[in-house]
Amino acid sequence: MFKTILAASAIAFATLPAAAATLSDYIPADQYIGGHIYVASAGEVTVTYIGSEAAFTNVSYFAKDGSDQLLFTNVTAGQGTISLGSFAAGTELVFSMTSIGGGNVHSFLTGTEYAKAGEVDGYGFVVAFEDTINGDADYNDLVFSVSNVSSTLPAVPVPAALPLIASAFGGLLVLRRRRRA
Repeated sequence: MFKTILAASAIAFATLPAAAATLSDYIPADQYIGGHIYVASAGEVTVTYIGSEAAFTNVSYFAKDGSDQLLFTNVTAGQGTISLGSFAAGTELVFSMTSIGGGNVHSFLTGTEYAKAGEVDGYGFVVAFEDTINGDADYNDLVFSVSNVSSTLPAVPVPAALPLIASAFGGLLVLRRRRRA
């Protein structure tokens, strides 16, 4: 009897739907097509490979100091997380992907319709590329997340000295009026 209950329990748990995320769960919403990516606060920025569902070979890059830093390919397993370095708040980050397939090489940058970038619940800020011109628009051909970024520029704080300068200027105006009177 115990073996029967154990076997029935095992079958019941084995038939439950898997709770694992699929790659489509990582794709940002359409309103972020062509979005720009800015460093949210001063500090380190990292990128983490999420996945790819592409037939072509796709290679992602980060544009830094006038050259491209290789990030990920969709044919190399175990890619993990890469540090891009430390940046000032508001620095724009540009990622690109090169697609090698069908005898053609296409390069796509964030800020175009070939890339989506935005917050995805539970996954953080995600960049997703489409690898063909006039393709299937599934944006799952190379997907990675980026830490410490936003799709909007961070607010610039008012310098602490600004109110002091304004009050000093106001004081000079009052002093000037007194001298005329």
